[in-house]
Amino acid sequence: MGLAATVAVLACGAGSAATAAGYVYTALDDPAAAPGATFVYGINDLGQVTGYFSDISGLNHGFVESGSVYTTLDNPAAAPGQTFASAINNAGQVVGTFSDTSGLSHGFVESGGVYTTLDDPAGAPGQISASGINNTGQVVGTFSDTSGANHGFVESGGIYTTLDDPAAYAGQTYASGINDAGQVTGYFFDAASGIARGFVESGGLYTNLDAPSFGDTFASGINNMGQVTGFVYEIGSATQHGFVEIGGLYIFLNYPGASGYTDGLGINGLGQVVGIFGDASGGTHGFVATPVPEPAAWAMLLIGFGSLGATLRAERKKNGARAPA
Repeated sequence: MGLAATVAVLACGAGSAATAAGYVYTALDDPAAAPGATFVYGINDLGQVTGYFSDISGLNHGFVESGSVYTTLDNPAAAPGQTFASAINNAGQVVGTFSDTSGLSHGFVESGGVYTTLDDPAGAPGQISASGINNTGQVVGTFSDTSGANHGFVESGGIYTTLDDPAAYAGQTYASGINDAGQVTGYFFDAASGIARGFVESGGLYTNLDAPSFGDTFASGINNMGQVTGFVYEIGSATQHGFVEIGGLYIFLNYPGASGYTDGLGINGLGQVVGIFGDASGGTHGFVATPVPEPAAWAMLLIGFGSLGATLRAERKKNGARAPA
């Protein structure tokens, strides 16, 4: 009860004040990027960050940031300026997407400078994006089939498994993150309401996520304790807020001084969240949100949160509920 109350206190102050009290924010801008053109998507447990940036010529390049040192990634199979990195695991393997010289899109895994191309055989040629990787090398992403329908996938050792949330419009499921237990998160467009809803898939069972008092919910990343990050749209507004979801309870993230949006896109095992925020000039910057207390202490708290989350999800499944109240 005490742990649940602690989460509730954090979640109820879902604006800037609660965010400022709960996280320390650090902006990230690749020095090779044009002003306001850095996009951060993934973080591993070592604090290494990945994403992509646009240079002053408008070309896009992946990067890895480690200890304030930025390393640029350009897939040799890509057309110039068409490499986009999305996630990084603890071994430093980076997953992402590139477009070739014919304009076709493919996934990739980069490991020690070696790039491996990913193409789901169920997809139309050149219609795949890869967005998440876990510490066992399993990759998730989305592909479009020959009819134009979109499906999530998990790739493991060259074997592709298709994911479709049963509550979704046909062909409107998008997978974005995976943890070491093989739990997958992402989002879909609901067949009944048409709104976007997050999901966590585990062993073929889907638990759907809806942030309270908001419209569309987009889930982006999941850590090994089952904590989910993503972003939501305010009802009747274009404003976006990041979130961390813990067993149906939500902590909301807003970069101090952000204009228009703060999007949570990746989360590591220490509870650090990465994503993007907008500035008043229309630029985009990456950020790392580090929980207070520091990650080592926060990790112990999250273990408790994880146990709570597992219990709450188990109760929802037991009672037949598919989404948090």
